[in-house]
Amino acid sequence: MAMSVNTNAGAMIALQNLSKTNKGLETTQLRVTTGLKVNGPKDDAATFAIAQNMRGDIAGMTAVKSALAMGEATVNVAISAGKAVSDLLIEMKTKVVQANQAGLDTDSRDALNNEFTSLRAQLDTVVLSAEFNGKNLITTGGSALAVLSTIEGSTISVSAQDMSATALGADLNTSVLTDATGATTALSAIDSAIVAVSNSLASLDRGGDAQGPAQGCRSQRFPVAHALSA
Repeated sequence: MAMSVNTNAGAMIALQNLSKTNKGLETTQLRVTTGLKVNGPKDDAATFAIAQNMRGDIAGMTAVKSALAMGEATVNVAISAGKAVSDLLIEMKTKVVQANQAGLDTDSRDALNNEFTSLRAQLDTVVLSAEFNGKNLITTGGSALAVLSTIEGSTISVSAQDMSATALGADLNTSVLTDATGATTALSAIDSAIVAVSNSLASLDRGGDAQGPAQGCRSQRFPVAHALSA
Protein backbone atom coordinates (compact mmCIF):
# COMPACT_ATOMS: atom_id res chain seq x y z
CA MET A 1 0.00 0.00 0.00
CA ALA A 2 1.45 3.37 -1.08
CA MET A 3 2.13 6.09 1.49
CA SER A 4 1.03 9.73 0.84
CA VAL A 5 2.06 12.98 2.46
CA ASN A 6 -1.45 13.35 3.83
CA THR A 7 -1.08 10.16 5.86
CA ASN A 8 2.59 10.59 6.75
CA ALA A 9 2.94 12.85 9.80
CA GLY A 10 6.70 13.26 9.42
CA ALA A 11 6.39 14.27 5.78
CA MET A 12 3.56 16.69 6.63
CA ILE A 13 5.70 18.42 9.26
CA ALA A 14 8.64 18.61 6.85
CA LEU A 15 6.41 20.11 4.14
CA GLN A 16 5.06 22.70 6.53
CA ASN A 17 8.56 23.66 7.63
CA LEU A 18 9.67 23.92 4.01
CA SER A 19 6.72 26.18 3.16
CA LYS A 20 7.48 28.34 6.19
CA THR A 21 11.15 28.57 5.21
CA ASN A 22 10.29 29.52 1.61
CA LYS A 23 7.89 32.19 2.79
CA GLY A 24 10.49 33.62 5.15
CA LEU A 25 13.08 33.56 2.39
CA GLU A 26 10.75 35.43 0.03
CA THR A 27 10.12 38.06 2.69
CA THR A 28 13.84 38.45 3.38
CA GLN A 29 14.66 38.70 -0.33
CA LEU A 30 11.97 41.37 -0.78
CA ARG A 31 13.34 43.36 2.16
CA VAL A 32 16.87 43.13 0.78
CA THR A 33 15.67 44.21 -2.68
CA THR A 34 13.55 47.18 -1.53
CA GLY A 35 15.46 48.08 1.62
CA LEU A 36 12.11 48.22 3.44
CA LYS A 37 11.06 46.14 6.42
CA VAL A 38 7.38 46.66 5.64
CA ASN A 39 6.52 46.49 1.94
CA GLY A 40 2.75 46.58 2.06
CA PRO A 41 -0.38 46.45 4.25
CA LYS A 42 -0.25 42.69 4.51
CA ASP A 43 3.16 42.86 6.23
CA ASP A 44 1.96 45.28 8.91
CA ALA A 45 -0.99 47.53 8.08
CA ALA A 46 -0.42 50.07 10.88
CA THR A 47 3.31 50.39 10.29
CA PHE A 48 2.78 50.64 6.53
CA ALA A 49 0.27 53.50 7.00
CA ILE A 50 2.69 55.38 9.27
CA ALA A 51 5.56 54.80 6.83
CA GLN A 52 3.52 56.09 3.88
CA ASN A 53 2.62 59.22 5.81
CA MET A 54 6.28 59.80 6.64
CA ARG A 55 7.25 59.25 3.00
CA GLY A 56 4.73 61.92 2.05
CA ASP A 57 6.26 64.34 4.54
CA ILE A 58 9.76 63.60 3.24
CA ALA A 59 8.64 64.19 -0.36
CA GLY A 60 7.05 67.49 0.71
CA MET A 61 10.18 68.61 2.54
CA THR A 62 12.27 67.74 -0.50
CA ALA A 63 10.04 69.97 -2.62
CA VAL A 64 10.35 72.79 -0.06
CA LYS A 65 14.13 72.39 -0.03
CA SER A 66 14.22 72.73 -3.82
CA ALA A 67 12.02 75.84 -3.70
CA LEU A 68 14.21 77.44 -1.03
CA ALA A 69 17.37 76.66 -2.99
CA MET A 70 15.85 78.25 -6.10
CA GLY A 71 14.78 81.32 -4.14
CA GLU A 72 18.21 81.64 -2.57
CA ALA A 73 19.88 81.45 -5.97
CA THR A 74 17.55 84.17 -7.30
CA VAL A 75 18.41 86.48 -4.39
CA ASN A 76 22.13 85.73 -4.73
CA VAL A 77 22.04 86.76 -8.41
CA ALA A 78 20.28 90.02 -7.49
CA ILE A 79 22.81 90.76 -4.74
CA SER A 80 25.79 90.04 -7.01
CA ALA A 81 24.35 92.37 -9.65
CA GLY A 82 23.66 95.01 -6.99
CA LYS A 83 27.29 94.87 -5.89
CA ALA A 84 28.33 95.37 -9.52
CA VAL A 85 26.04 98.41 -9.69
CA SER A 86 27.67 99.81 -6.55
CA ASP A 87 31.13 99.33 -8.07
CA LEU A 88 30.02 101.15 -11.24
CA LEU A 89 28.72 104.05 -9.15
CA ILE A 90 32.12 104.34 -7.48
CA GLU A 91 33.79 104.46 -10.92
CA MET A 92 31.28 107.14 -11.98
CA LYS A 93 32.12 109.16 -8.87
CA THR A 94 35.78 109.06 -9.87
CA LYS A 95 34.90 110.67 -13.22
CA VAL A 96 32.73 113.27 -11.50
CA VAL A 97 35.49 114.26 -9.07
CA GLN A 98 37.94 114.60 -11.98
CA ALA A 99 35.42 116.77 -13.79
CA ASN A 100 35.22 119.08 -10.78
CA GLN A 101 38.80 120.23 -11.34
CA ALA A 102 39.16 123.87 -12.15
CA GLY A 103 40.68 124.77 -15.49
CA LEU A 104 39.64 121.65 -17.45
CA ASP A 105 39.32 122.30 -21.17
CA THR A 106 36.29 121.32 -23.19
CA ASP A 107 37.87 118.22 -24.71
CA SER A 108 38.81 116.86 -21.30
CA ARG A 109 35.31 117.45 -19.96
CA ASP A 110 33.79 115.78 -23.02
CA ALA A 111 36.03 112.74 -22.55
CA LEU A 112 35.09 112.44 -18.88
CA ASN A 113 31.42 112.90 -19.74
CA ASN A 114 31.58 110.16 -22.38
CA GLU A 115 33.07 107.74 -19.83
CA PHE A 116 30.47 108.79 -17.26
CA THR A 117 27.53 108.18 -19.58
CA SER A 118 29.07 104.90 -20.74
CA LEU A 119 29.30 103.67 -17.15
CA ARG A 120 25.70 104.75 -16.54
CA ALA A 121 24.58 102.75 -19.58
CA GLN A 122 26.57 99.77 -18.32
CA LEU A 123 24.79 100.10 -14.97
CA ASP A 124 21.41 99.63 -16.65
CA THR A 125 22.78 96.67 -18.63
CA VAL A 126 23.84 94.99 -15.40
CA VAL A 127 20.41 95.60 -13.89
CA LEU A 128 18.59 94.15 -16.89
CA SER A 129 20.80 91.05 -16.95
CA ALA A 130 20.28 90.20 -13.26
CA GLU A 131 17.68 87.57 -14.03
CA PHE A 132 17.49 84.01 -12.70
CA ASN A 133 14.75 81.51 -13.43
CA GLY A 134 12.73 84.28 -15.11
CA LYS A 135 12.88 86.56 -12.06
CA ASN A 136 14.70 89.90 -11.78
CA LEU A 137 14.57 91.55 -8.36
CA ILE A 138 16.47 94.76 -9.21
CA THR A 139 14.90 95.93 -12.45
CA THR A 140 12.16 98.49 -13.01
CA GLY A 141 8.75 96.93 -12.44
CA GLY A 142 10.16 93.91 -10.62
CA SER A 143 7.75 92.13 -8.27
CA ALA A 144 8.41 90.52 -4.90
CA LEU A 145 9.69 86.96 -4.80
CA ALA A 146 7.55 84.53 -2.79
CA VAL A 147 9.43 81.37 -1.82
CA LEU A 148 7.71 78.25 -0.47
CA SER A 149 9.08 77.61 3.04
CA THR A 150 6.88 74.90 4.59
CA ILE A 151 4.91 71.88 3.40
CA GLU A 152 1.78 73.65 4.64
CA GLY A 153 2.30 76.36 2.02
CA SER A 154 3.83 79.21 4.03
CA THR A 155 6.17 81.48 2.06
CA ILE A 156 9.14 83.78 2.57
CA SER A 157 8.80 87.06 0.70
CA VAL A 158 11.69 89.08 -0.72
CA SER A 159 10.82 92.56 -1.98
CA ALA A 160 12.13 93.80 -5.33
CA GLN A 161 14.66 96.66 -5.27
CA ASP A 162 14.82 98.84 -8.40
CA MET A 163 18.47 99.76 -9.02
CA SER A 164 18.15 101.24 -12.51
CA ALA A 165 19.70 104.66 -13.14
CA THR A 166 16.24 106.20 -13.38
CA ALA A 167 15.16 104.74 -10.04
CA LEU A 168 18.36 105.91 -8.34
CA GLY A 169 17.47 109.53 -9.06
CA ALA A 170 16.54 111.93 -11.84
CA ASP A 171 19.83 113.79 -11.47
CA LEU A 172 21.85 110.61 -11.90
CA ASN A 173 19.84 109.68 -14.97
CA THR A 174 20.32 113.08 -16.66
CA SER A 175 23.62 114.39 -15.29
CA VAL A 176 26.39 115.44 -17.67
CA LEU A 177 29.92 116.58 -16.84
CA THR A 178 30.28 119.19 -19.57
CA ASP A 179 30.53 122.04 -17.07
CA ALA A 180 31.29 122.60 -13.38
CA THR A 181 27.63 122.99 -12.45
CA GLY A 182 26.75 119.67 -14.05
CA ALA A 183 29.63 117.95 -12.29
CA THR A 184 28.51 119.31 -8.91
CA THR A 185 24.96 118.08 -9.51
CA ALA A 186 26.26 114.68 -10.60
CA LEU A 187 28.41 114.34 -7.47
CA SER A 188 25.40 114.84 -5.22
CA ALA A 189 23.39 112.37 -7.31
CA ILE A 190 26.15 109.75 -7.16
CA ASP A 191 26.47 110.00 -3.38
CA SER A 192 22.71 109.56 -2.97
CA ALA A 193 22.70 106.62 -5.39
CA ILE A 194 25.50 104.82 -3.53
CA VAL A 195 23.52 105.09 -0.28
CA ALA A 196 20.34 103.91 -2.02
CA VAL A 197 22.05 100.85 -3.51
CA SER A 198 23.63 99.98 -0.16
CA ASN A 199 20.19 100.12 1.48
CA SER A 200 18.70 98.00 -1.31
CA LEU A 201 21.42 95.37 -0.92
CA ALA A 202 20.80 95.23 2.83
CA SER A 203 17.07 94.80 2.16
CA LEU A 204 17.70 91.93 -0.26
CA ASP A 205 20.13 90.29 2.14
CA ARG A 206 17.60 90.17 4.96
CA GLY A 207 14.54 89.78 2.74
CA GLY A 208 14.44 86.00 3.09
CA ASP A 209 15.27 85.91 6.78
CA ALA A 210 12.14 84.85 8.61
CA GLN A 211 13.83 84.82 12.02
CA GLY A 212 15.76 88.08 12.44
CA PRO A 213 18.17 90.61 10.94
CA ALA A 214 20.61 89.42 8.32
CA GLN A 215 24.22 88.82 9.23
CA GLY A 216 25.48 88.76 5.67
CA CYS A 217 25.41 84.99 5.26
CA ARG A 218 23.25 82.66 3.20
CA SER A 219 21.92 80.69 6.18
CA GLN A 220 20.45 83.88 7.65
CA ARG A 221 18.50 84.69 4.50
CA PHE A 222 17.05 81.21 4.16
CA PRO A 223 17.48 79.47 7.55
CA VAL A 224 14.95 76.73 6.72
CA ALA A 225 16.87 75.67 3.62
CA HIS A 226 20.03 75.12 5.61
CA ALA A 227 18.18 73.32 8.39
CA LEU A 228 16.83 70.90 5.79
CA SER A 229 20.26 70.28 4.31
CA ALA A 230 22.00 69.88 7.69
